[in-house]
Amino acid sequence: MNWLTDYVKPRLSKVIRKRESPDNLWHKCKSCGQMIFHRDYVAALKVCSNCDFHDRIGPKDRFDALFDESRYELLKLPAVKDDPLKFRDTRRYTDRLKEARNASGDQDAVQLAKGSLGGVTSVIFVQNFFFMGGSMGMAVGEASSALPKKRLPAKPRSFCFRQRAVPGCRKGFYP
Repeated sequence: MNWLTDYVKPRLSKVIRKRESPDNLWHKCKSCGQMIFHRDYVAALKVCSNCDFHDRIGPKDRFDALFDESRYELLKLPAVKDDPLKFRDTRRYTDRLKEARNASGDQDAVQLAKGSLGGVTSVIFVQNFFFMGGSMGMAVGEASSALPKKRLPAKPRSFCFRQRAVPGCRKGFYP
C-alpha cells in the first residue's frame, strides 16, 4: 500500500482534470509522413513544409486564395440533364450523382466564380476532385464551353484549374 497512489493521486485527479486535445490539431503528410501543425498546413494552402507535397484543395479554398480579399461571385452553371445516356455499371450514374451531391453539397464537379485577381476582373473555372474524382460530366463540358460565351462587362481573363484522376469514360467520352 503506497499512500501516494492510494490517497494523493485520487484526490489530485479530482482537482486537476485532463484537457482533451482536438483530433485535428496535427496533419500527417501523405508523401513523407511528417507531422505538421494543422494551422500552419492550412496557412500554407495544404503544402507540406518538409517535402513540398501539394494536397488537394476544394473550390472554396482555391477561390479564397486567388481572388483579392477573398471576394468573388459564384456564377450559375448551365442546366444539363443528369444522365442522357442512361449509363449503368455496378450502380446507376444518377445514384452516384445523388450520393456525390449529398456528400459535397455541390451540384456538379465544377464551379465558376467571377472576381478581381490582382486588380483585373477574372473568371475562374475550378474542377472539384471531391465530387466524384472531378468527374467530367455534361455540366463540366457545358460550363467550360459557356465560359467564353458569358456576357460579362469588360472581357475578363479566364483561368481553369483542373483536379481530376483520368478523363471520365462513364458518359461515353473516350479520349
